[in-house]
Amino acid sequence: MVAFLLMASNLEEAIRQKYLSIKYLKADFVEIVKNPRMDEEQQFKGTLEYFAPNRVVFHITYPEEQKMIVEGDRMIYIMGSDTMVRQLEGEYVFNPYAFLTEKSDQFDRTIREKDGKIIIDVKGDSEMFKGARFILSARDYRVLEIRATDSFGIQYIFRFTNVVMK
Repeated sequence: MVAFLLMASNLEEAIRQKYLSIKYLKADFVEIVKNPRMDEEQQFKGTLEYFAPNRVVFHITYPEEQKMIVEGDRMIYIMGSDTMVRQLEGEYVFNPYAFLTEKSDQFDRTIREKDGKIIIDVKGDSEMFKGARFILSARDYRVLEIRATDSFGIQYIFRFTNVVMK
């Protein structure tokens, strides 16, 4: 048991160091939103770019062209000629990068390796965020998938391909 805890701790530290060193990340994504109150799931496709330390740009190409920029606690949403700026309160901001770096030890979590993948389950700590699962490549720690669930039971599934990290 002690050896397993030490292995998990070393693995977690290796992942944290990898993501702390990243200055730029780009990936294609598919997002699936499953709302238990709706019959159909929503799907979005596009590209995301991460710029250290806290800026993410979603270039959404499907179902229609739009752009969402999240920078710290501010979200800018651009669709056609319409722009909306929203100030986000702390518990409304889901920042996957933080769970892999500076906040990785602030949440109840389990980490395990299975079939060439690392699975990190994180338990939520607020009324808005109930939990998340990160699936990473065991070879290079690329994030392959993120599943997050909010307090309404809505599940957000992100799948990533063509990941470039610098």
